[in-house]
Amino acid sequence: MANRISKRLVTFHRPFSLPSLDRTWPAGDYTIETEEEQQDKTSDKAYLHIATIMVVRPAAGLRGTTQFIEIDPTELEAALALDAA
Repeated sequence: MANRISKRLVTFHRPFSLPSLDRTWPAGDYTIETEEEQQDKTSDKAYLHIATIMVVRPAAGLRGTTQFIEIDPTELEAALALDAA
C-alpha cells in the first residue's frame, strides 16, 4: 500500500517541552513530518497514522547534526496551543 508524507512548518515563540520527551526545546521553526499509510487501494480517504517526526536542525551558524525525533501529535498540538496563548 502507498504511504504519504506531509510536511508543515511550525513556529514556537517561546521555549517548549513535550511530556514524552525529557527536555526543553528552544523557540524557533520546526519542520513536522507526518507519515500515513493508505488502507484502501480504491479510496484515498482511508489513511492510518504511522508516525509524526519533529525535525530539529542545528542553530543558525552552528555545526551539528539534524535530528529526527518521533513525537506524539497530540502533545505537539497542545504545546502549540500553549505557545499561542
